[in-house]
Amino acid sequence: MSSLTLLLVHFLAYATLRLIYFYTEGIYGFEQKESSRAKWEKHLKKIWPHVSEEMLVEEMFALKESLKNLTNPTSQCTGGDETKYAKNETDSDSTEDNESEESTEHEASKMDTEHSPKTSANTVSEKKLSKKCVTCETWKPQTDFTASQWKKNADTVKCSACVSKLSAYQAPKLKIKICCSCGVSKAFDCFSFNQWRKKEGEGRCCD
Repeated sequence: MSSLTLLLVHFLAYATLRLIYFYTEGIYGFEQKESSRAKWEKHLKKIWPHVSEEMLVEEMFALKESLKNLTNPTSQCTGGDETKYAKNETDSDSTEDNESEESTEHEASKMDTEHSPKTSANTVSEKKLSKKCVTCETWKPQTDFTASQWKKNADTVKCSACVSKLSAYQAPKLKIKICCSCGVSKAFDCFSFNQWRKKEGEGRCCD
């Protein structure tokens, strides 16, 4: 037998042995990996040898699901509970916001109520200490009026600035004269007779 024929026979024998090993143990010397289902079937057959294969398969999947739920318990409650919790949180936040707004409005109305009498009282007090000039139609304090003008009725009172602007014809009738010393328009009774008789801008008041 030639060497070539011998080599061919050895190759065929080696290939045949490899094929037999592939179908029995594994391929090329490595063990085939069993599926998880096959492993579970083997394990359950060892535990319950008297149980049928169909029951083993059902028990296997039921046990697998139970173990999955035990190892990952959050997967069962990630739906409605979180939504309910988020809804409760939102309702709680909105309730707190409404209570805060109502409290703020109550405080603001309370402050307005407390300050309104004081404000009205101050306005009345200011009006008592001021009068409205019939010429310029402006509310002015008592210091802007002469004593005689201040005593007059509200429909005839004139401030010192408006009186000083009156013509020379109107001034004597109102008995107002500008003091050359202080520059303020004053009534007749604020001057002596001799000072009153002097020209406009020369008479000096008695103050």
